[in-house]
Amino acid sequence: MESSDPPFNREELICALYQELRRRAILHVRDQPPGVSFGPTALTHSVILKLWNRTDSVWGSQESFVRQASAAMRTLLVDHARNRSRAKRNSCKEFLAADEVYKSYQQHSIDLVALDEALEAFKETSPVMAEAVVLHFFGGRDLKDVAQILNIPERTFRDQWKAAKAWLKRRMR
Repeated sequence: MESSDPPFNREELICALYQELRRRAILHVRDQPPGVSFGPTALTHSVILKLWNRTDSVWGSQESFVRQASAAMRTLLVDHARNRSRAKRNSCKEFLAADEVYKSYQQHSIDLVALDEALEAFKETSPVMAEAVVLHFFGGRDLKDVAQILNIPERTFRDQWKAAKAWLKRRMR
């Protein structure tokens, strides 16, 4: 269900939500060593650039923008993880600007490719809760916000969240 927020133009939405996106990007890259070229600002800008030319409802409300930005951050990070894995398999020594983002995930024992594959399978079973995982993990939204964005009563959402976490944990083993 779409929010009843008034429509925003691109610049207004970016200004309103830039710091929130950047804070989330900081969480994704916080364990990087100094001097890495793909930092929180680059990740934030990559998300914005990925959405900039879209003409659909991404710009219609803050809620829609947050949903799409969360999905874009997921795509960027997972694509990088896949490219990194492909480069390792092919013994390729080429420089990937976002290597350190992936390393920070490795340090936290999160396999982004496995998470993405599990999310794709989970989307078949529960598309709403798959989106909830994207909003929480990649979008940095707390569970109460996610329940509100998805228009699910908080108590019901928390029960569904426990089941979603268990399903994903089993799938990623």
